[in-house]
Amino acid sequence: MKYLISNKIDRENHAGNKARNDIEIICLNNGYEKLPLLSEKFSKRSIYIKRGRRILEPLEQYIEITRRLKKIDNNSKIIIQYPLQYIEKDAAIKALYKTKHKKNLELVAIIHDINTLRGYVEITQEKEAKRLSIFDIAIVHNETMKNILVEKYNFLGKILILEFFDYLSNYIIPNNSEISNTVIFAGNLTKSLFCQKLKNVQGINFNLYGICNTPNDFISSNVKYCGQYTPEEIVKQIEGSFGLVWDGDSIETCSGGMGNYLKYNTSHKISLYLVAHKPLIVWSQSATATYVLKYNIGITIDSLEELPQKLQSITPTNYNIMIKNVEKLALDISSGNRLGKLLSL
Repeated sequence: MKYLISNKIDRENHAGNKARNDIEIICLNNGYEKLPLLSEKFSKRSIYIKRGRRILEPLEQYIEITRRLKKIDNNSKIIIQYPLQYIEKDAAIKALYKTKHKKNLELVAIIHDINTLRGYVEITQEKEAKRLSIFDIAIVHNETMKNILVEKYNFLGKILILEFFDYLSNYIIPNNSEISNTVIFAGNLTKSLFCQKLKNVQGINFNLYGICNTPNDFISSNVKYCGQYTPEEIVKQIEGSFGLVWDGDSIETCSGGMGNYLKYNTSHKISLYLVAHKPLIVWSQSATATYVLKYNIGITIDSLEELPQKLQSITPTNYNIMIKNVEKLALDISSGNRLGKLLSL
């Protein structure tokens, strides 16, 4: 049997859980059976863990999770989206490890984030390595993350590379491949402090989308706040010629913990841009830069200050080639084929 471990997933007006929701759909379409680690009774209460109120004790969760895992057939394949959400992680990992050896299970981690690479202090690298060690297979974002998993986390299992997250969508993108100097950025603008400095990138217009408590901090003659949409709606709404992947508080380089994380992480917003048929602008030191060049789906830059000159050098012919390459990837990504192919290996 094949199982997908399922946890409660929020459906809020942002893309935060779009990747997890889509992975669940893709797994179910590929013959996996959904198995919640906590019963409905526990799930309703466990949501408060996210808000800092620890209602359930780890032991109580461990007992409940172990009881639920008893339903799994021997020699089954289990997919877990890592890191687990809305649950006592150590209790879940311990129960999974115990059941794995009792029932000869194959555990597969689809990795969304490695939190110690993000600079999170709630967990040590040693502890995260121990959690990851229970898995037989890890599905990672890119080649860099694969190497880090082996070198820093001593992962001994099989590693498969996704390259890009799937972004399920049935929306048919209008055929509009004219190049302009308008760049899109979608994300949590409250945390993307570099957006406050985009006014200094003269000659480029920026359309910003996403969570924003203080839009006036960003708006200027060349920067427009375009609102917040659901992951399904934003594909239809974003306007511009390129999708920007950037983080930190500087326009000169990707800085800070989140900026540095781009060296290992493939941002989910990349899939949004590709499905919307937008070529990419990525930091030259990011893990994604390799794939942008490999597939010729955009440009890489060291600094946002390079954008006016870089975009000016792209001919309509070159841009149309990028668009065609983006469209090929978009077909795969919007259909769930990136993960679907790996699930068959």
